[in-house]
Amino acid sequence: MTSNERVEQQLHELAIYLGQQRDAILTQWQLMTQSDSQLATPSSLSRSQLYDHIPDILAAFEKQISARRRDDAQQASAERHQSGAGHGLHRWQQGYQLREVMREWRHLHLCLFDELARYESSRNDLEPGLIKSVKRTLAVLCNDGVCESAAQY
Repeated sequence: MTSNERVEQQLHELAIYLGQQRDAILTQWQLMTQSDSQLATPSSLSRSQLYDHIPDILAAFEKQISARRRDDAQQASAERHQSGAGHGLHRWQQGYQLREVMREWRHLHLCLFDELARYESSRNDLEPGLIKSVKRTLAVLCNDGVCESAAQY
């Protein structure tokens, strides 16, 4: 197996892992948002209202990191942007302040960052730079989410 094939395989395995961890990630994100003293609005939402577009955003992230073709990665990126904008729109309709939405994105970023760190520490066979590349994709995901959400405000 070539190095490129190995990277593709490992990215695919990571995407599957993140999909399997999605409920745990969402639960951790919910706990973080609800315990944040600077976020008042999330405590008044039901679980489904809180999660909103976030499961779709996570699915698009998984799809993007495991995409083998450029077209697939671009489609996943477009899905992320659309879900981020929809998430922002719903948050404004739910009475969120701009700062609250940005803090929610921060918590999501931290949850995913921590999950990637757990995955990395459990695997000693990862190709060099693989997790660094995924963390960069994650940073873009969350920053784009903030921008798309803010644009809806």
